[in-house]
Amino acid sequence: MHRLRLEAKRCRQGPLPRRDDAPHVRSAVEVVLDRQEYAVPAAPRGPAVGLDAGVTHSVAMAAADGSTELVSLPVATPAEERSMRRMARTIARRRRGSIRYARAVLRRQRYAQHILSRVMDARHKLTTRLAKNHGLIAFEALALRSMTRSARGSVEAPGTNVRQKAGLNRSLLEQGIGETRRQLRYKAVSQGGKTVEVEPAFSSQRCSCCGHVSPANRPSRDRFACVACGHAELADINAARNHLRAGIEITQRGGTAVPVRGGPPKRGRRSEYLPGCLTSPLVQPDPGIPAKAATAA
Repeated sequence: MHRLRLEAKRCRQGPLPRRDDAPHVRSAVEVVLDRQEYAVPAAPRGPAVGLDAGVTHSVAMAAADGSTELVSLPVATPAEERSMRRMARTIARRRRGSIRYARAVLRRQRYAQHILSRVMDARHKLTTRLAKNHGLIAFEALALRSMTRSARGSVEAPGTNVRQKAGLNRSLLEQGIGETRRQLRYKAVSQGGKTVEVEPAFSSQRCSCCGHVSPANRPSRDRFACVACGHAELADINAARNHLRAGIEITQRGGTAVPVRGGPPKRGRRSEYLPGCLTSPLVQPDPGIPAKAATAA
């Protein structure tokens, strides 16, 4: 493989006249592109791992050796959110275009950048650790744009639970699921590993032990209890195990570019055809599932 190396060289140029006729030295930066070859590192020897993204916990991990882990990124705290709202009200009271308005905007921008830098630092450390320690990383191919769409509706057909859906959308967006997924892709390649995106449908209702799929397996949001075999654990960990199993099966069969949401191929919509997604569920649904759910699975 090849890597482009950027080399910056600073050089001095002659004097450049200014408006006040005071000479000063103009400096320029010369960018040199150097193409270098490098060997692809060997794949990490660590076990494969499945990931499940959430709101309560940013990432739930389940490895092939049986180890599990819950990771919560340091997103903005309630106190920091109150400070951001207070700064926004201060900006609204300032006269647009004034010096005090510019200072208030800059103060809020710096505060937001401080929070973002803290979250990005934790995310980079997490994705680097996963790429270095695991040769295969399986995560769900979430349709984030559809998941975070507003429920407001229209005048003719107004939506319901709009405020609750808006709060859920904010919680999903502040977790940065798409950014975590993007970092895992390029870091895994640089470390010699692989990433696989699996179909997320019914992964939260499927038992990781017996494969039984039923809405009754989720008695609460955080708890999973299989009604068939009695297996019980945290719901996010159970979903991560299902993603791991699906990712291993996809890798064993070589992976194939198949539609994520089904249907014939459509021109100009390549985002719906992701490499390495399941064409059929791992476990056939039981007769107790509603007909609509069984057809979608």
